[in-house]
Amino acid sequence: MKQLIKSALIVTASSLILAGCAEPPTKGGGDPYAKVEPGYVAPSAPGAVEEEVTSAPPAPRPENVTIQADTKLVWVAGQWRWETGQWVWRAGKWDKPKGPGVIWADDYLPTGGGWVTPPKDNKVWVHAHYLLRDGKHYWVHGVWQ
Repeated sequence: MKQLIKSALIVTASSLILAGCAEPPTKGGGDPYAKVEPGYVAPSAPGAVEEEVTSAPPAPRPENVTIQADTKLVWVAGQWRWETGQWVWRAGKWDKPKGPGVIWADDYLPTGGGWVTPPKDNKVWVHAHYLLRDGKHYWVHGVWQ
């Protein structure tokens, strides 16, 4: 019973840690699937790449978060990503941070994400996200801001 409670607390703490990462620049709560109100222009970070895509992503898939097998693992939530002209689901997974002070940057590597050390100039990682603006669909790649 104690182990079950400990596992539940670790899962909750891991979720809160990941939730504390930078929110995508969308209006109304930072939902990466949110529609942006007409006339609203999302803030652009220097170096952000917006790629026009053909449609909105499907709804997020429900994920079965298994019991954490090791206290050093952190849950990385799944997400839809725009790859090779289509929406591709990258399933959530337990992953081990690659050192102290690292964060998960979902669009940092061509493989779909990785653990990185934040730059020393207090920038934050703005996660990759979907954006609907002026009737057009965009995939905005992650960037340090």
